[in-house]
Amino acid sequence: MDNYTRKSWVTLTKVWSTLPSVFAHWKTYMELQSGFKVKAIRCDNTLEYKAMDSPILSKEGIALELTVVYSLWQNGVAERLNRTLVTMARSIL
Repeated sequence: MDNYTRKSWVTLTKVWSTLPSVFAHWKTYMELQSGFKVKAIRCDNTLEYKAMDSPILSKEGIALELTVVYSLWQNGVAERLNRTLVTMARSIL
């Protein structure tokens, strides 16, 4: 989710191990569409995001800002978006 515009992108994956490649494709797409470089990624402090830090983010110079896991006060907008998406997915199923 973009903090300024509140625009969000949802990509479904079957396994967490594909997260680095999905992020690389998303990053390329975003930089071409917006004309700006991705400077920082903020996410909760889970293993799949920590694993993505060394191979992709440090090479590209992107800062990884980790928050406390399941902390509504640090990542409230994204947590509300996740709740909305889960509710939509359940209604579709």
